[in-house]
Amino acid sequence: MTNMKQGISITFVINFIMILVHVFGVDNSLANDRTELVFVGEDIDVITIASKRAESVKSAPAIASVETENRLKTLGIQTLGEALRLHSGFFTTKREWGTQPFLRGIEEGILFLYDSVPLTSDATKTIHPLDEDLSLFFVKRLELIKGPGSVIWGPDAFAGIVNVVPKRGRDVEGVDAQIVTGVPFGKAQVDFLWGKNKGLWEALIGLSASVTRPNNRDFTIVRFREAGDSNPVPPEQRIGKSNIDDSKNVELIFNFTWKDWLSLSGRWSEMEKNYVLSQTNNDLSWNGQRKSPFRFLKFEAKHPLTNGFTLTVNGYVNELKFHQKEIDISWEQTSRVYYGEVLFEREFSKHLGLITLGAGIRKNFITGAVIGKSFIPDFLQPENELFIPKIDQEDFNTSLKSLFVQVRRHWSKIDAWAGLRVDDHNQYNITWSHNIGLSYHPSFSWYMKFLYGTAFRTPYNQQLLGRTELDPESVNNVSINFHLSPMTIGQSDHTQFEGDLTLFWNRLRHHVKEDPYAGLSNAGHGDIWGIEIGMNLKPSSWFKLWTNATLQHYTGDDDAFKVLDFVFIRSDGTQIPHYTRWNSPFEKGPDVMTRLGITIVPKDGVELSTVLSYDGPWWVTYDKGKLRTKIEDKTTVDVTLHTKGLIPHSDAYIAIKNLLDERNDVPGIYSTYRSPGITVFLGLETRF
Repeated sequence: MTNMKQGISITFVINFIMILVHVFGVDNSLANDRTELVFVGEDIDVITIASKRAESVKSAPAIASVETENRLKTLGIQTLGEALRLHSGFFTTKREWGTQPFLRGIEEGILFLYDSVPLTSDATKTIHPLDEDLSLFFVKRLELIKGPGSVIWGPDAFAGIVNVVPKRGRDVEGVDAQIVTGVPFGKAQVDFLWGKNKGLWEALIGLSASVTRPNNRDFTIVRFREAGDSNPVPPEQRIGKSNIDDSKNVELIFNFTWKDWLSLSGRWSEMEKNYVLSQTNNDLSWNGQRKSPFRFLKFEAKHPLTNGFTLTVNGYVNELKFHQKEIDISWEQTSRVYYGEVLFEREFSKHLGLITLGAGIRKNFITGAVIGKSFIPDFLQPENELFIPKIDQEDFNTSLKSLFVQVRRHWSKIDAWAGLRVDDHNQYNITWSHNIGLSYHPSFSWYMKFLYGTAFRTPYNQQLLGRTELDPESVNNVSINFHLSPMTIGQSDHTQFEGDLTLFWNRLRHHVKEDPYAGLSNAGHGDIWGIEIGMNLKPSSWFKLWTNATLQHYTGDDDAFKVLDFVFIRSDGTQIPHYTRWNSPFEKGPDVMTRLGITIVPKDGVELSTVLSYDGPWWVTYDKGKLRTKIEDKTTVDVTLHTKGLIPHSDAYIAIKNLLDERNDVPGIYSTYRSPGITVFLGLETRF
C-alpha cells in the first residue's frame, strides 16, 4: 500500500509539473524584453527563502520583508525576539524560560532557519533561538515571510519563516569585535568576527560569549529528595532559601565559499538558562533550568548545466540536545537530523519564467522524547510528600520523503506562480501542500499580491500515542497585500513615503497545543482573521518615522485536554482509568499590537531613535484550566543613541529599554510573573 501511495504521488507531481509548464507558458519562444536587477547590499531588500534564490522582496512569491543589520544597530536591538516585535503580525512574549513567538495569532508556528538550516526538533515546538543564545553581531540580515511556506520548505513552515543570514568574509575583511554590558541585570557579552575575501574564496569565523543575571534569583523549595536517592524528603526539609546561577551562552559560527558555487558552513551553540518558577495560589517558588546546545554542519554545491538548468545539491546534519530541570527533577532528549536535497532550476529566456524542481529526504533520530510529565506543583503539597513527579520518555525515529515543484511566469504587469509539494512521513498520512499567487504591478509606485497557500506541521510526540496514519496540523491561508513603494512626495527631494496593507485569514485544522507538562490537547479547529498596516515616512534627510499595527480575531474551538490521573483496580482485576479534563481558550496573543518609531539624525554619524510599543490585553489559563488570568495591556518606550565613527574605527550605542519602567504581569509556566523594569545597555564595536 505504501509503495502504491508513493507511486501515485510521484505520478501526480509529474503530471502537475507538465500542466503548470503548459498553462504558464514558460517557453523560450515567449521572449519579451524584461530586465530584473537584484541589488545585493546592506540596505537593499533581498530575500532568498521564497524561491531558494536571491530576489527582491517586491518580486518574491510571498509576503516578505527584510530586517537589515544597520537598522538593528540603530534601534539598539539585543535579541532576535526583540527584532521580530518590530514587524506587523509578529508578537513575542517573555516566559521564565525565554521568549515565545506568535505570528498572525498562531503560537509556535514559525520555521526558524539559520543560513537556511532549520533550528527545530520533531519532539517539541518550544525551543527557539530568540534570546542571548543567538548573537545579532554575526547577522547580516533577517529574512521574514508571513504565510505558509511548505511548498519550498516542507512541514513546519506553518505560519511563516524567519531566516537568519550570517555575514560572510566580504562583509568583515579583517577583524570586528564588540563589547556589550547591561544594567541592572548584569549582562556582559563579548563578540569576535574574522573575515577574509580573496576572490576565489572567502571565509568567516565568529565567536560570542555572554552572561546574564536573571531579574528574579531567589526561591524557597530547594529539593524533592536527597542527592543520589530517589526517596522523597519530608515537606519541612524541602523548604529553604537559595538563589539561581547566572545564565550563560556561547556561540561559534563559520562559513567558507569557493568560487561562489561551493560552500560549507556550521554553527555550534551552548545555552544554559536559569530561572525561578512559582504558582499563583501559594508562596512557594523553585528553580528551573534549560540547556539546549545546538550544532549543525551544512554543505551546498551549485553548478549550471546544459539547456539553462542549474543543479544545486545541499545537505546538513544538525543536533539538538535539550535538557530541562525543575528543583532536582530533570529530563533530557536529543534530536539528530540528517537531510539531503537535490534542486533543479531553469530560468526561461529574458526572465519570463522560472521553474524549480526539488526532492529531499530527512531522517530524524530522537532519544528521550517526553510523552508524559507530572504536574510539578501537585507534588509540592504536604499531602503528596511520599511521591516524586514521574516523567515518561521514549525513543523514536522518523523519516520524511518529499517532492516539490514551483513554476513562475511573468507578463507585462503581472507575475503568477503555483506550487505543489508531496510529503511522505512514516508516522502520518501523506500530505499535499500547494500555493498559488498573483502579483499585479501597474507602475513602479505600487503593487498588489494575492496568495493562497497550505501547510502542515509535524505532530511531534503524537507519534508515541500508539496511533499511525495521523492527521497532522494544517493551515489554509489567504492573504491580500497592497504595497506603495518608496516614492518622493511634495516639493522636497528628501520627502519619501512607503505604505503597506495586508488582509489575512488562517483556517486551522487538527490544531494541537503542547501543555506545560507535556500533555497534548485534542485536535481542534478555528479561524483567525486579521489586518496588518505599515507605513514609513521620511519628511527630511534628518528625520524618519515608521509605524505598523496588527488587529486579529479568533473564532473556533478551545484547547481541550485529557490527562490520565490514576487507574482504579477493582477486586476482579478490572482497571478503570480516571482522567482530568479541562478546556483552555485558544491562545493567540493580543488582539491589537502597534509600533511607532522615530529616528532623528542631528549630525552625521549620530542617530537618536525612539520606539513605542503597545500590546492589547489577552487571556491565559493555569492550573489545569482552574485559573483564568487577564494579561493587561502594556505600553513600553525604548530609546537608543547610536554613533558611527565618532571614535576612530568604532561604533558605540546606549540603549534604554522600557524607559517608563512598566512592570506588567506576563504569562509564565504555572502563573503570571512580573516583567523586568528599565534596563540600560552599552555597546562598543571596533574594527581592526
